[in-house]
Amino acid sequence: MFASKKFVLVVGCLLISSLKVNAEPLSFIVRDNAQTMYAWQRPNSFRRAIELNGEWNYQPAGDKKWYSTQVPSVCDYDGEITFRRTFVIDSSFVNHSFRLVCYGLNYEGAFYVNEKFIGSHVGGFSSFAFDIPQKLLKVGAMNKIEIRLSGALDLTNTLPTRRQFQAQKNFCGIHRDIYLLAFPEQSIDESRIDYHFDEEKQQATIRVICTVRDRTKERLMDNEKRPKVWVRADIFGNDTSKALTMASAALEDNANLINTVQMELKVKRPRLWHPDKPQLYRVNLLLFRGKKQVDQTSQWLGLKKLVIQNNDIYLNDKRLVLKGINYYETLTSNDQLPSATSLEQDVQFLKDLRANAVRVVGHIPHPRFVELCDRYGLLLLEELPLFGLPLPRMQSESFFARVADYATEMVTRDASHVSLFAWGIGGPYNVDYALFLGKLSTLIRQLDGHALYHTNTVQFPDDNIDRTDIAGLDLFGLDKDLFASVLPSWFNRHSDKLTMVTSFGSYLRSPERSDVNPTTLSELRGLEIVTAFKTLKHYQNLDGYFITSLTDWLSAYPRAQHGNQLDKHIVPSGLMGYDKNKRLAYTIVRSLYLEGKARINPGVVVKSEPPGIFPFVGVTLLLVFLFVYNTRKYFKDNLRRIFIHPHGFYVDLRDKRKIPISHTILVGMFSSIGVGLTVATLLYFFREHPIFDHLLTLLTITDRIKNYLIFLCWHPGWTVAILSTLIYFSFVVMGIGMKMLAILFRRRWTLSQSVTTMYWCGVNFMILTLLGMVLYRLLLYTDAILPVLVILAFFELWFLARLTKAVRVAFYWGAFRAFTMVVFLMCLMAAGLVYYFQHTQGVLDYLNYYLTYWIHLI
Repeated sequence: MFASKKFVLVVGCLLISSLKVNAEPLSFIVRDNAQTMYAWQRPNSFRRAIELNGEWNYQPAGDKKWYSTQVPSVCDYDGEITFRRTFVIDSSFVNHSFRLVCYGLNYEGAFYVNEKFIGSHVGGFSSFAFDIPQKLLKVGAMNKIEIRLSGALDLTNTLPTRRQFQAQKNFCGIHRDIYLLAFPEQSIDESRIDYHFDEEKQQATIRVICTVRDRTKERLMDNEKRPKVWVRADIFGNDTSKALTMASAALEDNANLINTVQMELKVKRPRLWHPDKPQLYRVNLLLFRGKKQVDQTSQWLGLKKLVIQNNDIYLNDKRLVLKGINYYETLTSNDQLPSATSLEQDVQFLKDLRANAVRVVGHIPHPRFVELCDRYGLLLLEELPLFGLPLPRMQSESFFARVADYATEMVTRDASHVSLFAWGIGGPYNVDYALFLGKLSTLIRQLDGHALYHTNTVQFPDDNIDRTDIAGLDLFGLDKDLFASVLPSWFNRHSDKLTMVTSFGSYLRSPERSDVNPTTLSELRGLEIVTAFKTLKHYQNLDGYFITSLTDWLSAYPRAQHGNQLDKHIVPSGLMGYDKNKRLAYTIVRSLYLEGKARINPGVVVKSEPPGIFPFVGVTLLLVFLFVYNTRKYFKDNLRRIFIHPHGFYVDLRDKRKIPISHTILVGMFSSIGVGLTVATLLYFFREHPIFDHLLTLLTITDRIKNYLIFLCWHPGWTVAILSTLIYFSFVVMGIGMKMLAILFRRRWTLSQSVTTMYWCGVNFMILTLLGMVLYRLLLYTDAILPVLVILAFFELWFLARLTKAVRVAFYWGAFRAFTMVVFLMCLMAAGLVYYFQHTQGVLDYLNYYLTYWIHLI
């Protein structure tokens, strides 16, 4: 016996070890060019970069093998990965200090250099940097960097949260550039530039404030002579060979390692930046030690006069209406990470559409994209991924800490760019979010003076939201009638601030969704965009509008509302497809933004006819039932007894008086199909509703299960068949539960009696067949939704009442005891499910959030 156990143990260990040895490497998505796209924290001849892009080794958690991949890269994985690589610092970097710069990783990383911890970062897509203690790096030798990365999102502390409504797909990895920046002993640490114009705008006064770090003071003796350290600022126009103006300032001769200097420069007849003519200046800051230049930084500077008067936007004294496009940074057409080429192409597409603004949705853009907005002339709106979040998330102090870190990194990195127009703080919000919004808006305003905006939907009233300067409204997917009814009241509520439509347009319907060809579907979408645009143009006090979106993008979870497409994560909202091919909508929006009109066939109509499967199944089942009911007298008698005298029927079951099994099978079949038909109708009717889709996501846990449900939503015939079968066998499961209860209380009640009882307890569900036949047409009337839900709840309570009576008879219990036991068991099972889904998915928080939406809707 001992030998056999030992043999089993050895075999098991060998199998486990073989699984680890033969583990498959992760599949990474890379970039077509690993060369670093320098933008923020840019190197130059005085502060050189040590490249870290390129080949790295990685090891997934629980795997003993190391694999290789290119960085930047990401993978569809939510576990832990350790990334590692070596690099050499040559002897020319003696007496330099080093900073690790990373443009973005997902989601949380701990950084080690030569086995020593140097820092950690939480938050995907935001850029950050760590100063590395000089003693940790070996100049003239090999060094090692290690990043212990986790890509997992959770419900409470990550931004975005796991399974968040309308969130983008979360990839794990070092998805943007990473490098070391070497600083000389005396260097310009930070700089800030602001400016103002004289009354005639004939002269711009530019103030430059910079901090200088002088590490030589750490080793100088008190009596040692210190060379003069000073800073010069040069401003260049189109001719970069000669400065337009310059100024200089000397540092105080003290023992401080960090000092601040300030300079003012005058630019006569300044060239103003405008989306139609994005004029830029170049500002060089040069640091000298005596006569020797020791450091330099450079940045682009745009001068614009942006003011808000009478709730209108004025740019360089002319009123400006934002004509924008929403932008999702996603994979390229060949499924690679965005490169310098692809980012510039996207900006060129935006300009070709005659847009003057871009709203980056979902996360902070690559710093190169921000520079391109400066250069090409696009007003930039950046926002925090705070959309569709229930109130308990916002009340968490730890969550607010994450939001504050994310906002701080976003603002400090991009606030100085001339293209920056406003910061977004998400939405929808109502007065319950006032505390969160107060803290967040105060934080951002302390960091920067640009405008703040929030986005609400027509279903969530945003009264008393006074923490922002711009009120945004999401009108995506709404028809023209709802447009006309919503906009006037919304404008009245926000008469004291700027207003803009942050999203309008519609999805491109897939051929699986309708019995029409793709060309007609494209024309239909184009007509919807034109109609929405014309409605918006009627409101002269509207300050901006944004079409959704430039390209299709990847959702965090499979989406039901887009049909049974091959990749259900792709959201087909783009003017261009996921492969960057231009659609008809691209041409239409270009014409609308250029000429204010577009030619589109006004006769395009696609009618959505209810599927014939529901009445067909209902009528067929009803005919079969009537045939059986009228030809089998004993079946008719049993059916009458179970409805009129259920107590006597259950007594017969208890006393083992024979009930034909064929009758039980028929009752189970009729009841199961009645429920299956009703549920299939509900799935089909709500299949395109985004909130229903999100609730399905929260209840299905895995994408594979959600994909099966999406198939069922769009194929009602299969849905009726599969659901009816599952419900039929669920009565067997409940019968097993009743048998276990009988064993627990020592009652003589066989498994056959238990299963038969459950089928006959559910006989009331047969009536749902009549409802299922016409339910789809009833739901088309909004006022009928609540009564239908009440009816369905009544049938469920009726079933529980019948089950209580059956338990009372079977176990010889009193009415109170039977009722208490049934209710207790049902509540116990419900509590277990609720606890599980709340703990893993936060379902209760979202249900409360959507209940607010639904109450306001009705």
